[in-house]
Amino acid sequence: MLEERGFVRTSSRQDDARVRTVSLTPAGAGVLSAALVRRQEAQDAVQERFGAERLRALLDELAELSAVVGGDRDGAERAT
Repeated sequence: MLEERGFVRTSSRQDDARVRTVSLTPAGAGVLSAALVRRQEAQDAVQERFGAERLRALLDELAELSAVVGGDRDGAERAT
């Protein structure tokens, strides 16, 4: 789907057909950049409305809950 939309390009290595390389295209980089800006705007809005200290405490509690319930399988970062 990402390749069909022109966001990534895949290629095979000539010396090892089992290996596939996935590269971000300029279009994909643009979409990713815009998404990161929107994510930051959303984070800022939540922090402004909820408060930095309360948000930090909430994220810490959610990280603890995730570790207890599902283990730390994905190495989820604690927000700093």
